[in-house]
Amino acid sequence: MQDKQAAIAAAVKNFELGNHELSLEQFMAASNAWPDDASIQTQIAVVCKTLNKIDQALQACEQASKIDSKLATPYFTKGNLLKIKGEMQLAVNSYLKCIELDPNHVDAHLNLGILLREVSKLKESKNFLIKAVQLRSGYALAHCNLALTLQRTCNTALALDHFETAIQINPRYVEALAAKASCHADLGEHEAAVALASQAVSLKPDYVEAINNLGTYQQQLGNLKDAKFSFERALELRPNHPNARYNLALVHLLNGELRKGFRDYEVRYNPKRDLVGTAMYLLSDLSSFVSGQTIVVDGGHIMY
Repeated sequence: MQDKQAAIAAAVKNFELGNHELSLEQFMAASNAWPDDASIQTQIAVVCKTLNKIDQALQACEQASKIDSKLATPYFTKGNLLKIKGEMQLAVNSYLKCIELDPNHVDAHLNLGILLREVSKLKESKNFLIKAVQLRSGYALAHCNLALTLQRTCNTALALDHFETAIQINPRYVEALAAKASCHADLGEHEAAVALASQAVSLKPDYVEAINNLGTYQQQLGNLKDAKFSFERALELRPNHPNARYNLALVHLLNGELRKGFRDYEVRYNPKRDLVGTAMYLLSDLSSFVSGQTIVVDGGHIMY
């Protein structure tokens, strides 16, 4: 037993030090020595996920479940892996199985709630995220994700409450600060949005989305000088950011700098990038019942 504990401890230590390949070798050796230990298989799955060896990680989860069918953790890890592969319904099933085996598994409720929001099942998403918050009231990530789902359902007031709770738990939670800023912007409260977005950017100066959104809020307040600075900063960090480029073009036009404005707008307009999604849709079976239609891809500039 001591040898087993020492072997696992050595593998865990190397994983924590970032020596992932060595950690995997040690866990595999431990698996060969103690093939009936489900926890070792679960650890193998985690290391393989880190190494982006998704199929090998899934095999380890399956092996862990065969060894101990009542263990919840392999189903949780399997859900995470299936989500990475884009197999959303199978991921949902794995998270549900994990919750069935361990109803108090906070992260299974959290990840399932996030996944359901991503596939626009907002009511179900809200229910699982509420449960996550109930299970661990001091979990900032759960409060923030519940707020994001509530924001999607236009329950802005309650979303603001949960964003604020997340920030109180972790005052340096930049994603919550930026998301709360967007919530205030939805309500037309652009001064509050500017304050929160500025705080997020001060904590994470390379947070491109927050910088671009800050520029948008500044523009809404008529502060074109600061908005221009924000959009230029966003483009300095990510030169191909399409929204920042478009927003900068609009500021130039509002300032009467027509040549600069149209130049930046032309950079934003990219037929290959903008048309590829529509083309893939029309080429796929999803459009099999579509006929005789004109589909305009122009960012809403042509009005009918």
